[in-house]
Amino acid sequence: MTAGRPQPAFPLLVLMAGLLAAPALGDETQEYNEAWQFFQQGRYAEAIGGFKKYIAKHPSGKLLPEAHFTLARIEPSGNNAFVHYQFILDNYPAHPLASQASYATAQYYQNVGAMAEAKARYLLTYSRYGQTAAGSESLYRLALLAVQADSLEPATAYARTFSEQYPANVRGSGIQAALAERCLVRGDTAQARDHWRTVLERHPTSFEAGAARERLVETLPEAPADTAEADTVAAVPAPPGKQYYIQIGAYKDRRVLDDWLIRMRAKDYSLKVDSSAVGTKKLYRLRVGPFRTRPEAAEAGQRLKTREGVQGMVVEE
Repeated sequence: MTAGRPQPAFPLLVLMAGLLAAPALGDETQEYNEAWQFFQQGRYAEAIGGFKKYIAKHPSGKLLPEAHFTLARIEPSGNNAFVHYQFILDNYPAHPLASQASYATAQYYQNVGAMAEAKARYLLTYSRYGQTAAGSESLYRLALLAVQADSLEPATAYARTFSEQYPANVRGSGIQAALAERCLVRGDTAQARDHWRTVLERHPTSFEAGAARERLVETLPEAPADTAEADTVAAVPAPPGKQYYIQIGAYKDRRVLDDWLIRMRAKDYSLKVDSSAVGTKKLYRLRVGPFRTRPEAAEAGQRLKTREGVQGMVVEE
């Protein structure tokens, strides 16, 4: 189970000042911080004892959710950890740690093989805490579980909801890639290619994007013979002397550039595709330009990265 560490309620210097003004409150905070220090030092047995002592002595303590949450993280027993997380959900459902506690209980069910309960708890976490990291992660897990169960209709629905609610979350590329691979296993190559294209369109710099490009090439039909050595798209008159370009990519199979060409053409970029021999094969390059100076090209490259998520490099011809 993964969760962020809670922080002590007050810095120790402030705590010491507060002891004089409010002894009872100071005692409670001090006891909590003593257990927390054991936790920070990796002295988990002592931390467990300290937090349990705090809970027993302060059943309505102001740091009760934090104490239960930290106990859950270091309990050697998964069952005991679950009880602490559930305590937070039952008694402090609006606490900042509640979303992580809810997600942790879903993970517990999944780890012990109780998949129906795991799905129900992931759905509860997403429904109740959708605007938190635990909420988005729960929807991601629901989508992957549906893919693994070969339930592609609900998985696709989860994927659609995820992309609509969390458009910038790179987890969306993981869902699309998993869907693509499952479609390929089913023999639905066309649908698999649609999912890979979605990865490239929405998350072009994600980990899955590289594999998506390769998969698109692998699943293409036989390519027709080359009819031209080079192709310039929406070219501008070349300036005299040196020319500078932003190179987006270089590929052994020109067909892999199709998705990028369509995308960039639609946005009126000046594009150039050329090729060169590499051994007995050709290497195809997709470039944006030309530009008159290297600084001008570099500036254009930064704009390209910001607008399209494309990491290019300046090349000279």
